[in-house]
Amino acid sequence: MDAAPNVFEGVEKRIEIRFAPEIPCQLGLRALKRSVLDELCSKCKCAIIHHDETESFDAYILSESSLFVFKDRLMIKTCGTTVPLEGVNFLITQADAIGMQATDMIYTRCSFLFPDLQLQPHNDLKKELQYLSEMDILGRRVAGKSSILGDANGKYWLIHYKNFLSTDVGEDVPVVTPPHASHRCLSLASSQSGQIMVDIIMTGIDKMACDFYHKDSSKSDDANARVMGDSLKSVLPEFETISGKCYDPCGYSCNAFSGERYFTVHITPEEAFSYASVEAVFNDDVEGFATSTIPNVSYLNHSISQSTVASENDDTSGNQLARNITNFIHNVASIFRPRQALVTMLVRGYASDTSCASLASQLPEKFSVKGAGKSRSVYAQTTNYLTSENLLGEDIVASSVFYSSVSSGNTGNKPPGLS
Repeated sequence: MDAAPNVFEGVEKRIEIRFAPEIPCQLGLRALKRSVLDELCSKCKCAIIHHDETESFDAYILSESSLFVFKDRLMIKTCGTTVPLEGVNFLITQADAIGMQATDMIYTRCSFLFPDLQLQPHNDLKKELQYLSEMDILGRRVAGKSSILGDANGKYWLIHYKNFLSTDVGEDVPVVTPPHASHRCLSLASSQSGQIMVDIIMTGIDKMACDFYHKDSSKSDDANARVMGDSLKSVLPEFETISGKCYDPCGYSCNAFSGERYFTVHITPEEAFSYASVEAVFNDDVEGFATSTIPNVSYLNHSISQSTVASENDDTSGNQLARNITNFIHNVASIFRPRQALVTMLVRGYASDTSCASLASQLPEKFSVKGAGKSRSVYAQTTNYLTSENLLGEDIVASSVFYSSVSSGNTGNKPPGLS
């Protein structure tokens, strides 16, 4: 950030675009050349610094967060002052050239910590929404839906959905701000059929955790990255291999993978503006999230009695999936101990009757962070659920969010000029 070198924006802008083959294509999007992906990132004002190739997808660590390329979709998540929307038309044009047709896109982001330092159009919410509505894709304007969830003057979540197959080129659906309900926010994002995505966004990271993600000058970058990565292995034990990079003088990004599933973490540890995001995707199959057991291992990170954790894990009531999500959040919270956290869930394409709303109803109303002689509750369960009928794509089932605190004066207002 040239304008203010002493701060960094950890909040990511997340874009996921899905594609369908117009002609038979064995590799799909994975047939895109590395030079194309490098140019894509250049347009977004970031760069690829590491690549891992798996059987199911290509995972890239960027100078600002991560990029995942599947056969039929691409997800790019960038922090700092990046401009990922600038790369959308280029990507779709390049995909079209190899016979992959874009079907839809979801763009999401949380409210920025330093909105005035963002580059256009992200430095002004109204201009950003206008930019989204006027984006030129393959020579035509594509209709979209924008929603502001929460307080557009304070903490909020922005969602924009485009259906590239739509023939409607009329006005975008107006910005929707649901009735205010105690600092509630909500997020939806595209996901592979038969998967659930859980994303945990945290600010106000505990100082001990912040200090851990500063480089040790006596060790190599690779050694520092291994130490930082090892600290995350307890969060989701199924992801044994973590591929990560550390930054100068601090900060850490990593990707991990298991079959078609990924796990990505990004940490900005400067205490004055600390931020961390943890996103994991799981499949709904015999080896997936719904049938496996994720233990609560938060006691490994802090002084929580194992007997207490065991009693929580021995609870046979409710849904195993809900308990897995609960334990996943416990594990993440025990490492970072944030002052505020936003948890989003997306269920899409499940063969069962699973929905985020039903899952959320089984989660506890609060999650406790214990350790260092302290115990505090940092999550409060929301009651707002928006479904496909009243928000985004018709294949989206539902989503729910948890916020760590309720701020006073949050009235859910839109800024002047928003429709």
